Amino acid sequence: SMVTAFLAEKKMAELLAEGTVLTDTSGDFGEHHPTYFWRAELVDADFAELEVLQGTEALLKRIDLIVHTEGERRSFTVSRYVLSGEER
Repeated sequence: SMVTAFLAEKKMAELLAEGTVLTDTSGDFGEHHPTYFWRAELVDADFAELEVLQGTEALLKRIDLIVHTEGERRSFTVSRYVLSGEER
């Protein structure tokens, strides 16, 4: 849904601006969106299928932000790559 996508983009921007994505973390959207939840996962970059990017995996991390409704009936995922060490 548009709400799920909007919340995912907004939360990703907040996490990147705050520099708080160190490890997997999660939360909710409070009283304004009480049935929506989020979780951020920090994973190693994997470019096995992209020959041109092979060898850069050590330099990058991927942040996956998943926003879902109660019971995970709907979800939306946003991914961003950051330089390793910049995920603070």
